[in-house]
Amino acid sequence: MVINRNIVRLSPRGEVVLKIISSFNYVYENEKIFEVSSEVAKSDDIKCLGVVDSNKKVKGILTRDKIFDFIGRPYGQEVLRFKDVSFLTTEAPQFYLEKNIFSVAEKLKDYLKVDKPAYFIVKDKDEKFIGIFSNIDLMIYLSEALRKDLELASHLQQSIVNEETIIEKGNFSILAYSRMAKEIGGDFYFIRDYSKEIFISLCDVSGKGVSASLLTTFLAGSHLMLNQQIEIAEFIKKINRDLYTIFKLQKFITAIFLKIDLKKKNIDIYDMGHSLIYLLRDEKIYHLKTSVRNLPLGINDEIEVEKRSLDFEKGDIVAILTDGIVEQVDSNFEEFGIERTMGIIQSYKNESLKTIKDILIQELNHFRENQPQSDDTTFIIVKF
Repeated sequence: MVINRNIVRLSPRGEVVLKIISSFNYVYENEKIFEVSSEVAKSDDIKCLGVVDSNKKVKGILTRDKIFDFIGRPYGQEVLRFKDVSFLTTEAPQFYLEKNIFSVAEKLKDYLKVDKPAYFIVKDKDEKFIGIFSNIDLMIYLSEALRKDLELASHLQQSIVNEETIIEKGNFSILAYSRMAKEIGGDFYFIRDYSKEIFISLCDVSGKGVSASLLTTFLAGSHLMLNQQIEIAEFIKKINRDLYTIFKLQKFITAIFLKIDLKKKNIDIYDMGHSLIYLLRDEKIYHLKTSVRNLPLGINDEIEVEKRSLDFEKGDIVAILTDGIVEQVDSNFEEFGIERTMGIIQSYKNESLKTIKDILIQELNHFRENQPQSDDTTFIIVKF
């Protein structure tokens, strides 16, 4: 046998290129190519070989394609009978075995854009051959790493945003529900009971995926620092400044913040560019519009924050929604819409909020049939 195989007994520490080696095969540079080609021909698994000198120091690589491309030329076989491996050896990028995979991926990012195999050498501190990995090996690793990151982000987001929260307090019943369209999303809600007051927020982050999930984590951190002594308007301004400073206009958030006074039985509404807030009163549905000067968060470094106040009457229901429910389409691309949403709430207003939620989700799922959930679906219903 002229093809040798490294036996690596090193244990990789951390995310290093040693983890993604797919071939440990190598040959010495003075071996005859014709003999090497005979062994390569017997195994479809051999795509590339490391080439080393007598001290096993790296000289380059020899690929299967290069061997058989040359053999296919006129007189190719005759030429190779007299040539050493060094004749077809080519250079390849080399990496120390404990080089971080993600720094390697940054250096090799152009190779990740092509579907043609490319090969890279892994060596030890003495420049001796350890193994070979390909751009395909690197892509598979990065894909798996991304999958794990998404899974972790999903678990984190589920711990931040519960699927369902129900609060019964005095004359009020409150239900919040959220279901992400994918593993991670950009909807966020928060409810805090201050004994005499209840604070509620619902936020819809621009965009989807990991970046949106990152913003929900940012929102969670901001909300956890909220206490009853902080003015809601100042709290909103701080979130806006932080968002503007950190994300530099690349992300923004539409949001609604509510403060319910349990004793006075009224509600303060701060609608920051969201607008999906509705009141059901005496069989009528009212859109609770607020000042157009209340911009979404993250667009300007300084913003105005105006509130609207509302005194509750017996039987009132306030619903705040994200657009995932009203913009869900069916197979004919018709939207579920706000009229259908509020119509369901109105039809079952005398039922418990949990019943209303169950029927609303059931009707939404029936409406979309085989259409995928197009966006995160989140809503909060307050019943007096």
